[in-house]
Amino acid sequence: MDTTRRTILRGMAAAPLVATAGGLLVPATARAAAAAELPGVRLWIRSGSVPEGGGTSYPDAIKGLGDVEKLPHAPISRVMGDLNRDGTYRRRPDWPRQNSPAVARAFTWRHDDFITRDWRPQGITTDYDGHGTGGNVVLVSWYTMKKAAHQAARISFVDVSGSSRPKYRHVLLVEPYRTEGGRYSFRPVTVHVGGIAWYKERLYVVDTYRGLRVFNLDQMFQVATGGPATDHCGLHTDNRYYGYGCKYVLPQSRGYDDIEPEIDRMRYSQVSVDRTTKPYDTLLVSEFVDKKAASPEARAVRFEVEPDYGALRHVDPATQSVLSQKTYRITNGKQIQGAASVNETFYVSRSDGPSVYGYLATGRAAATDLTVRTSGRVVRGPEDLSYAQTGGRRLLWSLGEYAIDDQDRGTRPRSPYNSRYVYAIRL
Repeated sequence: MDTTRRTILRGMAAAPLVATAGGLLVPATARAAAAAELPGVRLWIRSGSVPEGGGTSYPDAIKGLGDVEKLPHAPISRVMGDLNRDGTYRRRPDWPRQNSPAVARAFTWRHDDFITRDWRPQGITTDYDGHGTGGNVVLVSWYTMKKAAHQAARISFVDVSGSSRPKYRHVLLVEPYRTEGGRYSFRPVTVHVGGIAWYKERLYVVDTYRGLRVFNLDQMFQVATGGPATDHCGLHTDNRYYGYGCKYVLPQSRGYDDIEPEIDRMRYSQVSVDRTTKPYDTLLVSEFVDKKAASPEARAVRFEVEPDYGALRHVDPATQSVLSQKTYRITNGKQIQGAASVNETFYVSRSDGPSVYGYLATGRAAATDLTVRTSGRVVRGPEDLSYAQTGGRRLLWSLGEYAIDDQDRGTRPRSPYNSRYVYAIRL
């Protein structure tokens, strides 16, 4: 970021901005009514890779991969027509016997994904988030554990429309760039991918201490498999492109970066779509606060999205940054892993380690304060949340992250259960 832009942004941090009815950003001190409002979150729009990667703009690098390097484009319809793994439907997950919500749908992954200690599932979204209809395509994000051979992140594209088995395929998340030699390539994305949200053709991914990353679902590429594929990502010395064994890769198209991460920075834990806010749909982003933290408070913020193409609204052209439109103080916000809102009712998932069942909690905000109360017990290690309406049913999708080998160690015997289910709760 250049010095002038940083100076302007720091000035904004000193005098928070609010949006007027006409969309003009003005200092909060200019409006008495704004004094009671919680500070918003401002994100800088980043359109390219970091300088050591060539500093290439993402659009130019994506175009170069297709037009210059001739990588085959892979629309989402091709990926969904080329699913190569089978999951298994379940009546319900490993579920507490009492005080649990009703499960409408549930499935598990193929055995190697169900038990792997190299990858953990985290975020979830559906085509209902994307287009306001459907609910039969589920996307789930995974990150690699520290001991995995290669650090990366992936998205599972899952078809749950069938009655026999859910089918899915893993797609690798990558960051495109131009090499020093002038070729176009990509490298793996190595963030925690704790939450994801599909809106229009954009997939929003949280980057824990940085903000949001964006991937366009209509810009996927097919890459080579076999041979050295499992050990390489990007352009290889054999002049072929690989994605750690994945047949398809999804390149990053934009970043929304926290411009002042050292000042009361958020811990971006999850993101979900709310299609019931007016006048625009919004992304709800919440932060994770550890149970050992001194304060029990967490924050959740809303960003309005453009209805036509899904980018964040309220862009300040002077700084190329965007401002959140509402901030909530979650008064009992420790250990929140997922959050969703529908018609101003909030749902959150709360974890308590690999050996204890998690919680589903609900609440309604009073102005900017939100207190949630437990409404049921769910799987161990519950993660992201996503709301969908499918076939007249109101569903809340979620998932568990732990494999059997992640369960209790030491003085207590290891649990025989695996929380790595994907499930939809009936609301």
